[in-house]
Amino acid sequence: MNPPLRRPLLRLASIPFMLFTAGILPGQDPVADPANDDALASLKAADMDVRIEALRELQTSLDPRLPEAFLPLLSDEGDSIRRLASRGVGSRWHQIPAPRTAAFLAALRPLLADKENHPDVANMADRATGLLSRRYEGPMFSASPDGKWIVYERFGLPCLLDLGRNNEELIGWGGTDREGWFAPAWSNGEVSTAAIWESQSRVVALDMILSRKVSSLWFWIADGSRLVRLDPVDVAAPFLPPKARLEFAGGFFTTPRRWLGDEFQFELFFSTVDPVTEEYTDREAVAGWNYRTGVIRPVPEGERPAPAP
Repeated sequence: MNPPLRRPLLRLASIPFMLFTAGILPGQDPVADPANDDALASLKAADMDVRIEALRELQTSLDPRLPEAFLPLLSDEGDSIRRLASRGVGSRWHQIPAPRTAAFLAALRPLLADKENHPDVANMADRATGLLSRRYEGPMFSASPDGKWIVYERFGLPCLLDLGRNNEELIGWGGTDREGWFAPAWSNGEVSTAAIWESQSRVVALDMILSRKVSSLWFWIADGSRLVRLDPVDVAAPFLPPKARLEFAGGFFTTPRRWLGDEFQFELFFSTVDPVTEEYTDREAVAGWNYRTGVIRPVPEGERPAPAP
């Protein structure tokens, strides 16, 4: 994914969720779409590039023919094809009937065995396996301590499964007006370190990428089902020297670390420019955000988490 470099404009804000039921977007019915006929036929093409392009074209469709069409591609010769097919199968867990689940799990199993050489393929197979088997124990999922919610990556965003109500909610969904990417989406990476739950399951911290050079954190708060986005300008404010200007050209990066009571602590890297000399200075800090007060503060050295390995 290569989003355009842009300066985020949002300030601290809370927004309500949009609700998804059984993984189906509002207003969409899972019916066969004739517009997919050519792409479905291309999944059987001899040319690997044609198969890959067809898979990419079909990734966001809910055409009910897709799970079975993706199934043989799980054993394709191409790594990218197996990865995309695994993603496509996992994202359509709700469309695969129980009698067919075993066949899909069997086809995914060989992909799980070679994570050392093909980690992205194995991760997508792990994601699909967990969703199909309703077992969310692997690193592609982050379970709340009370076992009520599961976070996984879908459509480039954090997806929240409410196991009590059997509902799915796509966190931060805004149609085509995308405001961030869940960090695991960029590398088909693990979710367990990118969605960190507070000990009482009241809040989950989400590692988000806003552009190629800007990252930040979002927080889903269970009370009221609210989403809070931290804006980099607000995050950096307590750390800016007098009159210094925040400069995004060198990047603005946050690294999630841990919850300490009501506060989430994270590492911060950014650059500033002296308004007189125009000299750049790279800065590192540790910040804390309190989910009850919304306050961002510098974390003293004695309160900081241990350095990352």
